[in-house]
Amino acid sequence: MGSKFGTVNGHSLFECSSAMQKSVRRGEIDDAMYFAVELDMSGYGEYLWRRLRTIASEDIGLANPHLPATLSALYESWVDFANREQKTDRIFLAHAVLLLCTSAKSRIADNLQIAHYASHERREVPDYAYDMHTQKGRQMGRGVEHFFASSTVVDRAVGDAPHPVMEDVQYGRDPWEPEARRLKTTGQETAPKVVRSKAARQAVLAGILDEERRGNE
Repeated sequence: MGSKFGTVNGHSLFECSSAMQKSVRRGEIDDAMYFAVELDMSGYGEYLWRRLRTIASEDIGLANPHLPATLSALYESWVDFANREQKTDRIFLAHAVLLLCTSAKSRIADNLQIAHYASHERREVPDYAYDMHTQKGRQMGRGVEHFFASSTVVDRAVGDAPHPVMEDVQYGRDPWEPEARRLKTTGQETAPKVVRSKAARQAVLAGILDEERRGNE
């Protein structure tokens, strides 16, 4: 049974979306723009921008770390101008497609999330996490001196060599790709459902912040 969501030129919405993303991955600007325009002209603009913002992290990620913020700004401009009787909103879509197609690509963020969400086994909390801000750290007598001696330690400062993962991205390596591939191949990619609704997230956050305040009184 075909999808009930068709496009102005007789395509399937989901096939258009797939074609657009694969075109972006290959840097095929005209193909990516065709399918993006097809989705927009068919009334699927919000879904289109959802896909574009996902692509920025899924297929590009650390190869262009500031791109998601740029796409969010372009989306807001698109929303603003789309509510007016003019065609200016189109330029923001074209800008987004150009940025995505011409950017360097890396799937490292997607593979990292697959590896950790699908295979989430317990790890012990490291000793350096127990400081004056945790109940156990306070029970261990760890105070301000311990905080500055241990808890504020950073792995690199401005001017130091980049994190090894950034070198992996630069040279096309991905330490999580083998595990992500294994999990996908064996059908183990699914993960437990996480609370996603805004109201539920805010309720959980309120409870955490309340306990955090009471714990530090």
